[in-house]
Amino acid sequence: MAIDENELQAMMDERAIIRTMHRYCRALDGGLDAEWLDVFTEDAVYDTVLPNGDVYAHLTTRDDFVAFLHAYPRQPVTAPKHVMVNPILEIDGDTARGESTFLYLNQSPGEVPKVMAWGRYIDEFRREGGTWRISLRRCDTEAVDG
Repeated sequence: MAIDENELQAMMDERAIIRTMHRYCRALDGGLDAEWLDVFTEDAVYDTVLPNGDVYAHLTTRDDFVAFLHAYPRQPVTAPKHVMVNPILEIDGDTARGESTFLYLNQSPGEVPKVMAWGRYIDEFRREGGTWRISLRRCDTEAVDG
């Protein structure tokens, strides 16, 4: 059974989008600021909503994204890890929509690592110059420890 060009392109696009999603996690947690900014389009919007409906973050400009990074706690103060699982994508040409589950783990010095939060990423993606980037990310936090 042969795979036609459209099926092959769809599989390659899905893989590239999932790679973007994983780059987001690695770059944010690892302090790779330039890489984290690169996963977003220049006009991206990023929202994090807490379980009670409060908005934790609403980023709409590049300056907002940079300020968020500068305030983000990392090692040696804390050891954050974002894990993305169960991505479901719908691709339409050079745009796509996706939903996935995230887990946010953390470890403070001298403490046991623990799951601090989980929820859903609701994303929109756009292909720019052959690279898939996030144009809209909404982090719907469903549970938080503390």
